[in-house]
Amino acid sequence: MENAFDYKLQNQEIQKALTESIKSIFPIKSGNRELRLVKIYTKDDLDDNDFPLQKEIKLNRKSWQIPVYANFEIVDTTTNKVIDYKDNYKIAYIPKVTNRFSVIIDGNEYQVTNQFRRKSGVYSRIK
Repeated sequence: MENAFDYKLQNQEIQKALTESIKSIFPIKSGNRELRLVKIYTKDDLDDNDFPLQKEIKLNRKSWQIPVYANFEIVDTTTNKVIDYKDNYKIAYIPKVTNRFSVIIDGNEYQVTNQFRRKSGVYSRIK
């Protein structure tokens, strides 16, 4: 990652990692049928500086997230014909990092930098 303090770059890297991970699963074969992933994409229409929307999402106990869509097809492997095709199928959500380097999940705002574990030492020993 080029700059760890760029939340936009972090969002892009998270989206890229998730889509690559999902792509690695396909195709899924079962008997003479195969489920193929034709296309996978995210639809990021959330404005980073829309603080009233972020507040509304927190108050309504929702999540600040980006949907992940995919196009699938089921193919008969013996004839190589497409049996069924599905467009714009929502398969996942990705929590979007805010410009405060936090994520909003179910109305709660989490900052990973505040959740690092302390090093072992005197203050964590049990006598």
